[in-house]
Amino acid sequence: MALSQAQITMITRAVGEQGFTRLLGAEILSLDQGMCRLRLRRREELLQQHGLFHGGVISYLVDNAAAIAAGTLLRPGEDLLSVEFKVNYLRPAKAAQLVAEARVIKPGRRIVVVSCGVFGWTEEGSSSPTTSLADDHQVAAGLATIAILPAKPA
Repeated sequence: MALSQAQITMITRAVGEQGFTRLLGAEILSLDQGMCRLRLRRREELLQQHGLFHGGVISYLVDNAAAIAAGTLLRPGEDLLSVEFKVNYLRPAKAAQLVAEARVIKPGRRIVVVSCGVFGWTEEGSSSPTTSLADDHQVAAGLATIAILPAKPA
């Protein structure tokens, strides 16, 4: 089942309210039921001393893309929180942009498990990857556990 425009707007707004996400400049490329693609463009501030994306930046992408993917499954009155995540760094991340693609692999009432691949993309001028994300571009693989909680009263 596809997300409604209201769901997309709500998720996009919630992500936009995250100060750290704004600081890094991450943007949602696509959303679907149980799926999120999140992008970060290369900037000097996001690199480590060898000119590669910092591992913490890649970890952020895994954590946030996984949480957003899990968030697409929330019912009214629910919220979420990351419980844990793991990242395997597969190759140096020296691309023009990174795209994280997270997919829910085990939805549950209280715990959701999400896999996430982070891919390097070299097309500087492209607003989004024009072909499917290929394994030979993958710089990291992650697995996250997201807790489903009752929403706090406003």
